[in-house]
Amino acid sequence: MAEHDEPAERATHSEATGRSETDERDGRAVRDGNATHAAHVHQHLQNQRVNDECFVCGSENPAGLHGQFVEDEETGELVGIFTARHEHLSYPGRVHGGVASAMLDETIGRAFIIGHPDLWGVTMKLETRFHRPTPLGEPLYCRAHVTKETRRTFEGEGRLETADGTLCVSGRATYYICPVEKILADMGEDGAYVWDPDPREIPDGLFDE
Repeated sequence: MAEHDEPAERATHSEATGRSETDERDGRAVRDGNATHAAHVHQHLQNQRVNDECFVCGSENPAGLHGQFVEDEETGELVGIFTARHEHLSYPGRVHGGVASAMLDETIGRAFIIGHPDLWGVTMKLETRFHRPTPLGEPLYCRAHVTKETRRTFEGEGRLETADGTLCVSGRATYYICPVEKILADMGEDGAYVWDPDPREIPDGLFDE
């Protein structure tokens, strides 16, 4: 093809794509902006560590809930993520109330770890209200935060919801503040407590951004 036809060929490509060079630059800017926003959204979110044998968070407990706990360092809110299985049922298709209470207890207690990594809570009182049946076999989200803190105790509240925000169980609890070293010391010299990083990805949309 003749040299003077080349600009026309390039114009034809631009017309075929329907995008000018300015459009392409703007598109890259939008994509880069979205990537930057996504990085900013997750930079203050992190998974809390998990144990290997715990019924709620134990990664190697075959009967456990294998909960994932994502904390928002800016707001102090914690979200526990669960999918209850057949082992956790009460009536057909429904999570046992005791298991749902365990989800709340663990998540509310863990909310205190945000900002207090060397202190844990030992449950003193747990009150739950069951609003509707909690379903098996689908993701459940427990949202919790600390409401009161004293020198020796803290209180918190939590809500167990389905993915669409339907409230299943709500609760409040009081915990005795205990240093991690004391809890581990009570296990004895041969005790070895596993407290491993959780490598699972943090789902999008857990917190209002």
